[in-house]
Amino acid sequence: MPEIAPLLIPWKHGNERQQTRMQSMVRKLALERPAVSFIDSDCSLEHLGRHFRPFHLVKLPNGREMLLRWYDTRILPIWLDVMTPKQKSGFVEGIGQWRMYDRYGDAIDLPLSVNGGEGLPALPPYTLDEVQYANLLEACRPDVMIAHLRQVAPDQMRALPQRVLYPFVQKHLAQARGHGLDNLDDQGHYLILALSTSGRFLEHSHVRERLALRADEHGQPFGDWAMSVPDTVFETGTPLWEHEFPEQDPDARMDDIA
Repeated sequence: MPEIAPLLIPWKHGNERQQTRMQSMVRKLALERPAVSFIDSDCSLEHLGRHFRPFHLVKLPNGREMLLRWYDTRILPIWLDVMTPKQKSGFVEGIGQWRMYDRYGDAIDLPLSVNGGEGLPALPPYTLDEVQYANLLEACRPDVMIAHLRQVAPDQMRALPQRVLYPFVQKHLAQARGHGLDNLDDQGHYLILALSTSGRFLEHSHVRERLALRADEHGQPFGDWAMSVPDTVFETGTPLWEHEFPEQDPDARMDDIA
């Protein structure tokens, strides 16, 4: 339960030393676990708990139900974006301001205004239509791939800051899908080649020949092919994790916490 259940904690202002220490602890937590937000509301914790609880479950277009980690700050902006005006009106009811740490540890303000949500707000649990569900899944793909890569090559992935890793994976995952690589294993092999050469593997003639045709036009599965590429493919570029990157600021920006 601690892995999936969000906690509502009152933010109490202490003396300057306590405040600085707490902010440092929260920022460190946000960098390790992108799920930290600051909510400004006149409602009590008990009221907010009752309010948010029903949103952990959503109904899918196929009639099934799904647990939704809406409070995960990699998902939260997309969640706010895909909701209908009446759904969003119900979700943000009683919230005056919402600030969150994003995947990079930067603090951003979430847009809470609702256009076109006149009338009674929608009641949870919400039912997602095909477009809403597809947009949520699409937004999650790079993070699913990063989780997969952390299992395959944990040491190498640990050496890459999120600000470098995420856009790199996002870009090359889109390339892999463009070549017809639809399953996670094949996409993972594509990303390993990209990461191992900082994306330069695409310059090799052996790779260009393979990718000239879509994946379903080859008799040999992409994973088998990727496992047997010549060493010269890996000589096209330096592994991304061997580059030097500036350290991420441990004091990610979060000014004027109210």
